[in-house]
Formats: sequence, C-alpha cells, structure tokens
Amino acid sequence: MLDRERLQRFSPLDTLSAEGLSRAAEAMTERRLAIGDILFRKGDNDTLAFFLLDGNVTLRSDPGAQPLLIRGGSDSALVPLSRLKPRRYTAIADTPVTVAVIEEAPLNELLAVDRVDNYEVDEVGATDPAWLFKLMANPLYAKVPAEHFATLFCRMEAVAARDGQILVRQGEPCEHYYIVRQGKVRLWCSLSGDTPILIEELGEGDAFGDDSLVRGAPAELSYIMAGDGLLLRLSKADFDRLLKPALAEWIAN
Repeated sequence: MLDRERLQRFSPLDTLSAEGLSRAAEAMTERRLAIGDILFRKGDNDTLAFFLLDGNVTLRSDPGAQPLLIRGGSDSALVPLSRLKPRRYTAIADTPVTVAVIEEAPLNELLAVDRVDNYEVDEVGATDPAWLFKLMANPLYAKVPAEHFATLFCRMEAVAARDGQILVRQGEPCEHYYIVRQGKVRLWCSLSGDTPILIEELGEGDAFGDDSLVRGAPAELSYIMAGDGLLLRLSKADFDRLLKPALAEWIAN
C-alpha cells in the first residue's frame, strides 16, 4: 500500500479522513517511467487519475506551444496531472518518474462518501440526498469549506430552461455559475464563422461557467439547452465568495 503521509499532500486527497485516505491508498497502484516514456497522450479519454510522486514530467499540447514542466514536490504537482478529459496534454517523463494511479470513479466515490458522512443533508437545503451524493462526488468541490458548501445551495436559484435556450454565449462574459439539475446542455464551438461544432454534452450534476468566472475572461464555448430542463444558478458575486478560491487551482490544470 502506498504511503498515506505522502498521498495526503495531494489535492483532493488532503480532504479525506484518515479512513478515507487509507482506502484511497489501498486502491492505488504505483507506476514507474523511464526518461522519455509517455504516461498519456493529448486526446486520451481514459478513466485514471495520476499523482506525481517523484521526478519531472513535461506536458506538451500543440506543436509550437510552450510545454509545461511539472516538478515532483512543487505546487503544480500537488493536483492530478492534466486532470481534464479528454486529455489536453501529452505527458512525457523528463527524468525517471514515479506516479500513483487510481481509477477516478472509486476515488470520486470515496470523496463523496467521506464528505456526506460529515454533512447533515438538512444543512445544505437538499431534498434529494441521492442527487446531493452524486454532486458531491465531483472532486471540484473537495476543497470547498464546509460553511461555504452549506451556504451554496441556499444562495443558488432554480431556473427553468427551454430547449434551444442559449445559457452562455461564446465570446461573451459569463455572469453565472450553473449546475444541471435536470436535462442536457450542449457545448458548441464556432471558429471564424464556420458551422458550430458540438464539443460535449453535459447532464445531471455537471457544472459550467467556472472556467470563465475564474479567469475573468469571455466564454470559450456556447452552452445551449438540448431539451427543456432545470438549472441551479449562482451569481458571479456568490461564486467569487463561495467557490472561486477552491476551484481556481483545478481550472489551472
């Protein structure tokens, strides 16, 4: 079993109880790479989370783009490597490297169980514990302080959305953070006036708007309802106060 003390340095593992961390360590395996070995490639849609224990890894995206060097033990190495899927980078060992590997699904379940055990459902104004459990399984929320999480649902506004409604328009500021309560939201990208391309479809429990709000930049995609649905909406001011500090380090990766 991997050393719990070493694992506790990493986010979101640092939010787990002692028992939860032990279970995570039991579910992990150790992988070693030689110089030049590829851990994963840009575009991979695997189900794994990689934590850099030792060594240096270079993350490369498009040709000509500046590569990112992740050094073991540095602040940038304390979150999973290139966590977004599909992968945005190819990870190449710059030195002999050791990583801890775990399937994301059991890790997310561990995080959710650990957090739900420490919350009273009534405290967060939830009437559907199963939905709350699914939402809290999202590692994005792992570092949200308890008092902020309890306030979050009180501050969110439930809004009905109709088929085809544009929730966020590409190139414009995003004024709200959204969680899909019911229905589907499609992500579209337009390039130089070309026909929009469907990038992804979000469903129940998925969130959006955080990337634009954290960066303070216009939205990179358009978010459009695919059928009628129900959303939970948080204002920018409440997002900045309750969620932005906890989510900023994830957005950066």
